[in-house]
Amino acid sequence: MGFYVAPNGKLLVFSHYGLWNDEKNDIFGGPGHVVREVHEDGSLGPIYFVRFGKGWDASNAPYPWYISSPNQGFKDACDALLANKFVTDQWFELEKGYPPDAYIQIPGIQANSKEVLSRRKALSFFTRKDGVVVGIWKKAWTSISTNHGKTWSVPVQAPGVARTFAKLWARKHRTDGMRSPMTRLTRRQDIDGHLL
Repeated sequence: MGFYVAPNGKLLVFSHYGLWNDEKNDIFGGPGHVVREVHEDGSLGPIYFVRFGKGWDASNAPYPWYISSPNQGFKDACDALLANKFVTDQWFELEKGYPPDAYIQIPGIQANSKEVLSRRKALSFFTRKDGVVVGIWKKAWTSISTNHGKTWSVPVQAPGVARTFAKLWARKHRTDGMRSPMTRLTRRQDIDGHLL
C-alpha cells in the first residue's frame, strides 16, 4: 500500500489486489493494483484498477479500469503515477514483473528471468545532494542512476548490509543532505536503523 501526490495536487492511495496461494505461502500476481483518490475531507473516491496483472483486464476484474472514471483530474493523477517508475517499481515483486516494460530497466539482468525476479523486490530510493538517485531492494541489492532513472549501474549487494529478505528503507537525511538513514525490518517486531 502506498500514497502518491500527483503533480496536479491529487492525493492517491493504492494497493495490490492479489490472490493468495496457500501451497506456496505466496501472493501470486492477481488482478493488479487498485487506486482511490483521497479527498480533502479525508473521504475516499471509488476504487479503480490502475494496472492489471497478467491475465486480467476490465472484462474480468472486480473493479473498473481508471480510464472509465468521469473525473479527468483523477485520470491525470493516475497517468502521472504510472509514469513514475520509482513508485511503480515497488509493485514489481507482487506483480511478478508483469508487464516487463513498466519497470525500471536494470543493465546486465534479463527481464523476467529468475535472476531479476530475485533481485527486484521492494524498491526504496532517494536522491543524493549531487542529484544521483540511489535504489536499494531486498537482499541489499543497490544501484545508482545519474539521469533520474533512465539508466542504472549494474546492481551490487551493499557491503555491510544484511542480505536477508528483510525490507530496506533509505532516504536523504534532511539536515545535512550527506548522510542517509537506512532501516531494515529484521523480524516482525524488530526495526534496525543505521546511518550510511
